[in-house]
Amino acid sequence: MIDKLPEQLISIMALLVSFYSFLLVERRNKTNQEIEMSRPIYADHLTNKLPRAFEEYRNAKNTLRANQIFSSHLRQFRIDIQYFQYAHPHIHRKILHSLSKIDFAISHSTMHPNSPVTNTEINKAFKKIYTTLLHDLPNDHIDTIFNRKSR
Repeated sequence: MIDKLPEQLISIMALLVSFYSFLLVERRNKTNQEIEMSRPIYADHLTNKLPRAFEEYRNAKNTLRANQIFSSHLRQFRIDIQYFQYAHPHIHRKILHSLSKIDFAISHSTMHPNSPVTNTEINKAFKKIYTTLLHDLPNDHIDTIFNRKSR
């Protein structure tokens, strides 16, 4: 019985190492799934649709029409970020808060056209959205996705 003690100890250690490896692999798989699920939101909305819509909004001569188009892009973004409502509720709340600030600024600009305060508020809200997504998401390495896209 005593001669088998080292073998049993090695077996137990191997079992513990295997279990720990399994947990690490599961965590990595979950992170990879989150990246794959959220990548379309980042790639499409944050790098293309919303910046272009904001640029068109700033340069528009027909402010009412530009406000409607910009608002529709924001509404679509709200729908697409529903994933965060369940996976990361605190991030979802921060993004919705920033989107409501943008909506308020757009409605303010309808009443006060060419207001520089409006564009400043919208820029601040966009910065908050980008900061929230880039820094508050746990272990998803989203910054590496942006670095790969820019190469």
